[in-house]
Amino acid sequence: EIRDYLLSIENEDELIEKINSIKKTMHEVSPFKNEPVDCVIWVKNDTRANESALKYLNKWLVNNGLEEVDMRTGILDGRQVEIY
Repeated sequence: EIRDYLLSIENEDELIEKINSIKKTMHEVSPFKNEPVDCVIWVKNDTRANESALKYLNKWLVNNGLEEVDMRTGILDGRQVEIY
């Protein structure tokens, strides 16, 4: 049922929104909801935001060194995101 519903959505932005909604709902009941990567929300690619985030990350890594990086932290893009 869910697969057919998602396949019926033609608008890409709406499809991303619906898939993210399903992921958030699954996360609420997931036995892994306290794990760092249990719920990965899709964000439409914005090349400028990604380039900006990567430039910042590269500068931070040069200044702070790899030993300071917490590998559980993911970089999605340069926008403010909600934590679930």
